[in-house]
Amino acid sequence: MSLVNYNTVRMVDSPVIKKMRYYGKHVPVPTDTDYDLMVIDHCLTRGVRVAPLPIDVQRNRLSWIGFEKEIYYPETMFKWSSDSVNVPELWALSFKYFEQMQNMITHDFAEKLSQVRSQHIKNFFTDSLIYRQVSHEKHAFVFGIAHRDPSRISYLTFPKLSSMCLHQQDQIDYINNDNFMTEICNVDLRKRLCMMASPYKLFELHNFNHSNREAEELANILNMQNILDSYYIEIEEDVKKYMHQDSYSSEWEGHGGEYTGTLGSGCMRYDRSQEFLDIYQDNEHCKILVMKDQNGGIVARAILWQNVNIHRRVKTINIMDRIYTLRNAYEPIMIKWAKDNGYHYKRQQSYNSAVLINPDTGKESRGQVRIPIEWQDYDKLPYIDTYCNIYPELGFMSNSSRVKPESGNTTRHIARHTDGYYQTTNNYA
Repeated sequence: MSLVNYNTVRMVDSPVIKKMRYYGKHVPVPTDTDYDLMVIDHCLTRGVRVAPLPIDVQRNRLSWIGFEKEIYYPETMFKWSSDSVNVPELWALSFKYFEQMQNMITHDFAEKLSQVRSQHIKNFFTDSLIYRQVSHEKHAFVFGIAHRDPSRISYLTFPKLSSMCLHQQDQIDYINNDNFMTEICNVDLRKRLCMMASPYKLFELHNFNHSNREAEELANILNMQNILDSYYIEIEEDVKKYMHQDSYSSEWEGHGGEYTGTLGSGCMRYDRSQEFLDIYQDNEHCKILVMKDQNGGIVARAILWQNVNIHRRVKTINIMDRIYTLRNAYEPIMIKWAKDNGYHYKRQQSYNSAVLINPDTGKESRGQVRIPIEWQDYDKLPYIDTYCNIYPELGFMSNSSRVKPESGNTTRHIARHTDGYYQTTNNYA
């Protein structure tokens, strides 16, 4: 068993300490009471390192804050007690390795966190020195995915550890210095040892400044598996069919549901828009990715561009264009599909962003994308988010308005109207 016998000490009530207490000044040891402290390390040259007893933390008689710092005090500040205490080694090790544990996350949570785009949110979990300093009793550390509810985050706190050390010693008596850093990430142990909270609650607990969208993105990623159990993703050929609102899920407000989102308010969903979409339907490089509910209604969609070029690069790529969803929760699932299937995807899901993310490296890709087309003298064009610059004489559409012909001039159509009309101009060499 890893119940260890620890010596106990108590602060010497010297005239200097009495005076400091009287004037309300900071006492070197982070307590102004006469409770026993356990000695977790004793060095002849450095002094003693102490920690509060689990029972005092559990009963809110003594704060653990301050003891987590690796500070050794002179022996002369204490008087040694004749009593000793048997405490699970887990308790002392939590103080000993506290600083190393601050940026620890479990492997499964690390995989989820890698999908988060906000570096600010990532820093909360991986840069505690700046983003998550100790400021309250329920300070969280060593993060993972909660076993009972994968949409929540599990974490350690000293109040919970103190309760385990007092009331469930048999569950943690095997933990020692050799296996401690491994076991605190063990799924079975964390079921009993950890608290759990939603990202929103966790950030609120630490007064972490963040946007609602950043927290929502992490929550959606954590909830991804629950969503995948009820939906499926397919590539479809019939772009017109799945751009039309008749293909929408019953979750859409227009079909009696609760959600609208970017999909439900899309400007190309109407009957009158169908004739505008021929440029998609006729293009062999164009497909549509749809996420469907169990009844086949779509909750998210994105145009796919297959085997297209980036100017001055030899290798062709596949691109997933802007994602439209009924709920933001579906966006991370579509992005994960793009990563898993080798499709570049947009860094921001908006009409005015053309920066792509490489699915293999995660790095940003900027360049002049050229999508081959065979111009059919279209009378009308759809509102096109990203590749709205169409060069019929050069045979491609692009995100760039600055394409120059080798000589003379070339026609450029700009497809940015919701009524099917488009602007025509010329680019010059």
